[in-house]
Amino acid sequence: MTPPTVFALINESKIYSDADVQRMAAVLGKQLALHLAPVHGLVPGVVFVPNGTQPPAGACPTYILPKSDVPGAGGYHDEDGSGVPYIKVFDDATDGTLVGPASMPVVLSHEMGEVVGDWSANLWAEAGDGTEHAYELCDATEDDVYEIDGMSVSNFLYRAFFDPKAEKGSRFDYLGVVTQPFATRPKGYQIVRAITADASDVFGRLRARGAAADGDEVRPIGHGVFLHFGAGFYESRKAGKVAKAVRRRSRMRP
Repeated sequence: MTPPTVFALINESKIYSDADVQRMAAVLGKQLALHLAPVHGLVPGVVFVPNGTQPPAGACPTYILPKSDVPGAGGYHDEDGSGVPYIKVFDDATDGTLVGPASMPVVLSHEMGEVVGDWSANLWAEAGDGTEHAYELCDATEDDVYEIDGMSVSNFLYRAFFDPKAEKGSRFDYLGVVTQPFATRPKGYQIVRAITADASDVFGRLRARGAAADGDEVRPIGHGVFLHFGAGFYESRKAGKVAKAVRRRSRMRP
């Protein structure tokens, strides 16, 4: 399949009205066009799809749903059986019952940014030390936000973040809070894989290049895949991130 041309917002929320979601669509479209496109190239637009109508051709259906269908997940992106990317985000992510402080525009912005970077959820970047990191544009800087027209949206990573030979002085993210390639922010996380390694080995490599700090956690998922959680990462979010890593792992050859 080809990358999506538009994010189609489908509102089944019990919290947010259609008017709320239409305003989100305008702000998110502005972020994609003005902030992500200059860095990552062609990006999809954003449209609101009223109930009872079909998303346009080439759309990435983006469902706003009342309750998470993955324990601990406030939102995620994936492909369906035909290879069409989709996004699901949940009221649970913003009502305080699931993942801690968040807002629906932040969760939507996070997932849309990651579809821009890797719509198939199947790309990895070599870190130059025997590990690879999932090419996710928002995970490492999760919980870093900024405002557009009074609405919070997610920070996102630049291409240099995924380049172990990035030049000194390179910019690694929109807000300028990430200081080097592959570094995890205190409330961020990353999916990492290694050919032959255990958790202590992976953590040692991360520490050796300054990508990990005291209090960080490396959790093995299997098949050489690990989760690297920043020291301040929300405990309530970890189960959802494990589920995401398992989906990534399932795409790998046995």
